[in-house]
Amino acid sequence: MIDRVLESLNISWRIILILSWKIVDISEELQEELENIRNKYKDIIFLKSYEKLEWAAKSCLKAKDIMKGWEELIVMYCDQIFNYNSEDFLNYARDNRYDWLISTYKNDEPKDDFLICDEQKNLIQLVPKKVVSDIATVWMYYWRDNKLFFEWMKSMISKNIKFNNEYYVWPIFNENVTKWYKVSYFDINVHQVWNPEDYEKYIQYLNKK
Repeated sequence: MIDRVLESLNISWRIILILSWKIVDISEELQEELENIRNKYKDIIFLKSYEKLEWAAKSCLKAKDIMKGWEELIVMYCDQIFNYNSEDFLNYARDNRYDWLISTYKNDEPKDDFLICDEQKNLIQLVPKKVVSDIATVWMYYWRDNKLFFEWMKSMISKNIKFNNEYYVWPIFNENVTKWYKVSYFDINVHQVWNPEDYEKYIQYLNKK
């Protein structure tokens, strides 16, 4: 499944996968998949964690030293398969010089996080697990400057800003959106594969095409 996710991302940057090695160590099938991925994507790095991954925020900080010298950054979860034009996505972010761009899709189920935006599509607030619009986040985020991202991640964790007692990425949008940074969204199509049942539905979707 990880390979399908990376294929659907369709962006030829260096890839950093942060993995809970406790799971990898006990799954021969996953070890085999990771080896195939390593052979397929030459510019890829696996970061091992033998501790509990405290959701995306702390996990992302593990890649900070590797990212030195880079500019743009995309942070994403590996439980969704994208159906979009990656070139359009990046061009939209760059042409409009957005500091952050949030990928979204139309939905009205409270399992997602939602955006409140003005008429120019500028972010006003990101609201977790509460339907306040039909602009639902896909959990793929673009940053124009990775240094700023890591700086604010560290600041957020130092302030102990959590949701449901976990560190997430999204609070930094609400923390910094009023500081004259340009934040907007870009609609894409996505297949969420949070569990084996979702993945089976995705395979059925492919077979019908």
